[in-house]
Amino acid sequence: MMMYLKFCFLRGNILLFFFIVFAILSQLSLPYYFIDILDQLSFHIIYGGIFLIFILIYFKRYFASLICIGFVILLCLQNLFSCRNCNAFEISKFEHSNSLRVMTFNVNYLNQFDDFDNFYNLLLNEDPDIIQIQESNETIHNKLNTLNSIYPYNIGLDRPSSFWGSIILSKYPLLDIAINEHEFITATLIKNGITYKIIGAHLVPAGSQIHYNIALNQMENLKTLINKNKGNVILIGDLNMTPYSKRFNKFLEQTNLYTYYSLKKLTSTWPTFLPNFFGIQIDHVLFSSQITMINKKILQSFSSDHS
Repeated sequence: MMMYLKFCFLRGNILLFFFIVFAILSQLSLPYYFIDILDQLSFHIIYGGIFLIFILIYFKRYFASLICIGFVILLCLQNLFSCRNCNAFEISKFEHSNSLRVMTFNVNYLNQFDDFDNFYNLLLNEDPDIIQIQESNETIHNKLNTLNSIYPYNIGLDRPSSFWGSIILSKYPLLDIAINEHEFITATLIKNGITYKIIGAHLVPAGSQIHYNIALNQMENLKTLINKNKGNVILIGDLNMTPYSKRFNKFLEQTNLYTYYSLKKLTSTWPTFLPNFFGIQIDHVLFSSQITMINKKILQSFSSDHS
């Protein structure tokens, strides 16, 4: 292996070439799914560049390592300052009288939820006001129905299970309920005299050009839903976009929604078999400018590939 790596560097710096190509492509805004994937994984390209720097130094390719360092710095600056709507800072840890606790969880369509009792205990401890569930199957449907005593209001439990659909459980009445052709849920919730428009969504991952085009169409539909509501809007769900991607940042600016993302407090939600610092956050709670975030955290996975 070491001989092969040395050959790569001495015969044209093949790995450095691929790193530079991927780094450049990840910064382009072109309507191709492969470029979008690189954009979603731009921080992982940085990780790869840092690893490559040490390899280049080990083989005494100092000029190549300087080139690599330069690209890593440029990528870091681009990613750290690219999202103007991702700086909605946590204001405090205390409980506010007008707070709304929101949870989103992609349970995984293949999950039988054998640890549902632990999930139930977590709900009692965390006490969310509203929960959005994605990828529910018939087994999970039946188990969620047992939560009726603490979440008497719901959307979706009376419908057949759906991979792309959502279920919303709530402690408070859900009014003006609508489910559109993309299975996006919209509902009005009132707590302590404050009205919130809740939107639950599960977007298609852009793993091919066809799926990428579907995701763009879904996002246009979401923009219409959000922009026609001028009050307190909260969008929750698996959006299959990372906080530092250009597609995500553009979506925030066009909808005037905000979120909080910090490298000091990573909240990676997928995949759960990787450590938090190496995962990505694709599950989100986004909110309008009138709302201030108090706290944000990730919890357990309960046999899902998402936290």
